[in-house]
Amino acid sequence: MILINFANAFNAYQVRELEILAGESLGRTFRFRIVTESDMPIARQLLRLMEKLSLTPEEIAQEIFVVNLPNHNVHAALVVAALYKRLGFFPRVVRTRPSMYSIPPRTEVVELLDLQEVNQP
Repeated sequence: MILINFANAFNAYQVRELEILAGESLGRTFRFRIVTESDMPIARQLLRLMEKLSLTPEEIAQEIFVVNLPNHNVHAALVVAALYKRLGFFPRVVRTRPSMYSIPPRTEVVELLDLQEVNQP
């Protein structure tokens, strides 16, 4: 499984939650921080950032891809579109939420949304 992370880094506990939900071990992680310049089109900036995602054709054909989307809605939409273009299919999306009983506060991985399945008629 390959994690493409556009949000906060996952700690060991969150990685384990992700692996349990996916039924796969985490292999590689790509972490991106989106910082946009207001005088350039956002799509161009994001596509330039996505060029740093070094994947082999074998990985694309064989791995499960999971993405932790950025919080900004426009960035998230562009990430999904760019990944679909690059992979040829939709990745799974991580859903997190604040943990109710954690001190200090942390988020927990609660669901993997299969966008490819949602896209089926």
